Amino acid sequence: MFNNKIIDFFISFIYYPRSNEKIKLNKKNIVLLFMIEILLYFFLKLRFYENISIIKGFLYFQVLIYTSYIDYKVYLIPNKIHIIIIFISIIDINLLSSIKGLFLFPLPYYLIAFIFGGIGGGDIKLLASSGFLIGYKGYYTLLPFFISFILEIVINYNKLRNCKNLKIALAPYLSVGCFLAYFI
Repeated sequence: MFNNKIIDFFISFIYYPRSNEKIKLNKKNIVLLFMIEILLYFFLKLRFYENISIIKGFLYFQVLIYTSYIDYKVYLIPNKIHIIIIFISIIDINLLSSIKGLFLFPLPYYLIAFIFGGIGGGDIKLLASSGFLIGYKGYYTLLPFFISFILEIVINYNKLRNCKNLKIALAPYLSVGCFLAYFI
């Protein structure tokens, strides 16, 4: 019971964008979220030896979970998300690598949006701010983003094939790619 009050306190100030409706999670989702966060901590602990990288990754993953949930529900990524990611980026920053990531990570999606359309500005800004946080460490850093793009196409293939004006929340797929890139 005490844990539910703590979780309710932290979730109580989170609202859906463009409405005054609070985000409410049922007990099943809270348990699932808690289990994911425990797994996340162990993966971060196995990968990184510095506590600062573990804290940075944990905070980043919290923002990605929130972003994915909001984008899935209302097809919108609030601007505050990008600002929060930039603030998290300041923790243990390599400025040159971060600036390269800022411009290179969103480039493939920007080109797709420019040529074909259909990709929202929030998705591109999410990739730009995530690129700033992760930094550019070589071409292999971009591999998870292509994996997330392929994952999105495979999962939504039937929907994409049958409907041209279909809305798909990209943030969940981009979040998977961003988090995998953080581990590289």
